[in-house]
Amino acid sequence: MNITQIQVTYVDTEDRMLMRVSFGLEQSLALVLTRRICRFILENITELEFPVVHNATPEPLASTEEGADPKPLCVRDERPLLIENAECQRTRTEARFIFFARDVGQVNVNLSAGLAKGLESLLFPLVNQAGWFTSLTTQAQRRSEQDSDGMTSTVLH
Repeated sequence: MNITQIQVTYVDTEDRMLMRVSFGLEQSLALVLTRRICRFILENITELEFPVVHNATPEPLASTEEGADPKPLCVRDERPLLIENAECQRTRTEARFIFFARDVGQVNVNLSAGLAKGLESLLFPLVNQAGWFTSLTTQAQRRSEQDSDGMTSTVLH
């Protein structure tokens, strides 16, 4: 399934992020992200690079697949899934996140560099608003300023 929209909001009363991933008219997946999971996502998507496109055939921006259990994706009325743990398998141009939720098992979300950078631009202002990871957001802002000045970004390890 291709992702059509991603929304991220900060829930102040719970000190968590709510990420809704939509797949069209009636299907979406709502994930509750803790600080630890948000940091993990940001650390894995900030290093992705946009690929050089050599063909005219566009590739899907993102897709998702359920884990071993073939349950349907969450519909808009269901409760958000609290993500307890995550893994990431990435190349230089894409990231595959495996999110683990208690009652559902695993949910895989594959992001191209373009969609991952979009998610990064949604998450950074919210983690800044929440006061999370001040050193991480400062480094990203510095890297963004370097990019706008025409300087090459450095990759943090």
